[in-house]
Amino acid sequence: MIAPCLPKYEVQRLQVRSVPGRSQESHCNEYETLPHVLGFCRKGELLRNNHHHWVRNRIAEYLKNSGKFDVYEEVHCISSTGSTKCTDIIAIDNDQKIGSIIDPTIRFEGAELQTQEVDVDKKRHYEPFFPYVEEKYHIPVCHWEVIGLLFGARGTISRFCINFFHRFHIDLLDLQDIAMNEAEEEEVRFVFRAAEGRWDLC
Repeated sequence: MIAPCLPKYEVQRLQVRSVPGRSQESHCNEYETLPHVLGFCRKGELLRNNHHHWVRNRIAEYLKNSGKFDVYEEVHCISSTGSTKCTDIIAIDNDQKIGSIIDPTIRFEGAELQTQEVDVDKKRHYEPFFPYVEEKYHIPVCHWEVIGLLFGARGTISRFCINFFHRFHIDLLDLQDIAMNEAEEEEVRFVFRAAEGRWDLC
């Protein structure tokens, strides 16, 4: 993961009880560590869901504004085994006849290969739905793909996400809105090197 560098801004901070000797959460029976609060705590589930929906809506909006894709949100699908899912975003490139199921995920930053693991996991979940989507919605494409996008809960952005924004003709500066919304717990700073087309830590 690489941390995007955001301009300095004010945030509300959340106290966590990860100091030895402090009590555990009464409702989760877990220590209030940052990974637990941002990723698993039941009291934060609604906030995490709202955060995910906000990120999904922003990506769909960026794709629509690019003028290069037909975009569908929250499409209900049935797999060949009968299981059902609701895809976050389907983007159709009518020029290249490519259909992309795009599934953004927000998780607490962890292992180095977390980005690839999320993408592989999303492919495993959504690839069985290709035939249904193509037949049900009469989408004339030659190739289907699944893209699992990992956004860090603390505002980190992976190289995988940056490459996605490049490929789908989305302004990289739009990543700033997403990353700033995510960085609720600590200040992260970034700079965009326009000449080189990349983000660097400040």
